[in-house]
Amino acid sequence: MRVRVLGAHNQETLTTRLTCLLVDERLALDAGGLTSTLSLGQQEKIDALLLTHRHYDHVRDLPMLALNTLLSGKTLQVFGLSDTLDRLRSHYPDFTARPEPSKPRVRLNPVEPGLEFSWADYRILPLAVPHGPPAVGYRVTSSGGSSFFYSGDTGPGLAEALHKARASLLLLEVTFPNSMERAARSAGHLTPALLEAELQALASSGGSLPRKVLAVHMTPGFQAEIEGELSTISERLGLPVLPASEGMTLQVPRP
Repeated sequence: MRVRVLGAHNQETLTTRLTCLLVDERLALDAGGLTSTLSLGQQEKIDALLLTHRHYDHVRDLPMLALNTLLSGKTLQVFGLSDTLDRLRSHYPDFTARPEPSKPRVRLNPVEPGLEFSWADYRILPLAVPHGPPAVGYRVTSSGGSSFFYSGDTGPGLAEALHKARASLLLLEVTFPNSMERAARSAGHLTPALLEAELQALASSGGSLPRKVLAVHMTPGFQAEIEGELSTISERLGLPVLPASEGMTLQVPRP
């Protein structure tokens, strides 16, 4: 299973894109930096999209993806919490009956935290994560048994989801540096120190630490500070805790 990081930040600039992952060129997780990073041909290959929550920077490119590929002849399966899908219906262009009701470009599929489902060759487990609006992260498992967990936006209290995910590769949000812990807690986000606390809580509860952790949803203006603090906790924990970057490609190892 191959994961490509299309966006690793929470702000879009000349060099950064909103958080978005692409698995095996066909399954996307969040839609922040989706259309801005892919050709039309690549966009047409996407068959499904997993949304973590309703915030704009995680759903932004869905309407453009649907419009760009409206005449592809395929239906894009969009999965998310009912709260997320309700926001799509009320605030964004509706492609669930276009170009024709019998074969819409988009189909919305509600998920429930803790209830695993299958799509194509993957098993997908949504897990509730602490944020502002209702939010889930996703463990994605391939037919070969390799798996990773992507948190979406989350704040302190993530350890329970990590314990359930049991994944060797974690892609977790780290929005602010340690100096902004108060703002992070208030907005339901993590700093490197808060991330370290969650990983330590995972180990204390009997869970296994992952082989690698990648930080996403970083604020570009604090990139250098965040990277330095991630390096420090990586040394303390004895495992790679690294910043993700746009264009990074990962081969998820088998267990």
